Amino acid sequence: MKEEFDDFDEMFEQSIQYQVLNPYEDKNIKIIEKARYNLDFNEWLRIKKGFAVGDKGYCTRSNWMEYLREHRELEVIADKKYKAEILKDKIDSGLIKKNDLKLTLKQIALKYIYEDRTISRQNGNEIAKEYGQESGEGLYHHFIYFTIKANRTGNPDKTSRALKSKIKLFESVIEILPNIKKQRALDELNVLKLIFKDEYCKIL
Repeated sequence: MKEEFDDFDEMFEQSIQYQVLNPYEDKNIKIIEKARYNLDFNEWLRIKKGFAVGDKGYCTRSNWMEYLREHRELEVIADKKYKAEILKDKIDSGLIKKNDLKLTLKQIALKYIYEDRTISRQNGNEIAKEYGQESGEGLYHHFIYFTIKANRTGNPDKTSRALKSKIKLFESVIEILPNIKKQRALDELNVLKLIFKDEYCKIL
């Protein structure tokens, strides 16, 4: 991305082009999201930078990236609070049991990768416990392994059984991803299915 932009539209489009923002499959959603980002960014500029409507020179990469960092941090906090409230309501009402929330370490690691979230040695234990697991260190190692695209889209043990298992793993993760985060996982799942078809002459 370049440092300065002529207007917000150019900055927004380059953000998608350079994968700062995820692409939008639905044009109407893209229009709505662009308008939302534009309004929110202008309000952020007014509060944080003292800009007023009509001021020039505010559409810079540094301003935009700073805004996005703060925006995403607030979204994560709000999302966690919202999910916690919904989860508590479902548990309290008996709709789900705590044991139903358990995911494998590999599922958690892939979920975080496709949601563009980070697992570290510092937060691994907390995240693992949230999904019914104990090993934060094990989770961290799975996360590091799957951050490499070749490890996500390759045949792990060069056997049909291992590849089938991996395909089922990806399918299970896609089911729990937000719709807006599913496309990359779906694309990589299709790669795995093509490898299976080519190497073992079967169609799942």
